[in-house]
Amino acid sequence: MLGADEEDRIVDAGLWSFLVSQKAFSSEVSSERIAEGYAIDQLGLLELVNGSAVGRVVHRLRSLVGSPDEKITLKSSSKAQDRVFNWTWIGNSLEVLRGLGVKPLDAQTKMLAVSGDIDTILSLMMDLKISSERASSKE
Repeated sequence: MLGADEEDRIVDAGLWSFLVSQKAFSSEVSSERIAEGYAIDQLGLLELVNGSAVGRVVHRLRSLVGSPDEKITLKSSSKAQDRVFNWTWIGNSLEVLRGLGVKPLDAQTKMLAVSGDIDTILSLMMDLKISSERASSKE
């Protein structure tokens, strides 16, 4: 989980553009351009950690492949049960997106994601970005 002294996380500019285009974050999330990346504020990091930002991207990718999307309300708190709920849905949804090249979450990856490992989550987001680009180029 986020430490009290953890600094804002720097995200690659291309990934940030993708996340914005996918409406991954709530409108309250802000970022600051630093060199060739963006520093996401604490609210943005919380939305990554609890899975709600990732879930929004997955929702959009599911609609891109024409998969019937379950009507699900992603949890927005940092409570453990909310993180588990969000990441369980995300993990199940990745199977649906396999045709785009999205790798399913193995047990270790899911455990790291639920625990709030930012590097694991950003890696998954980059994977979703690449898969989205593949899907767009097929159209």
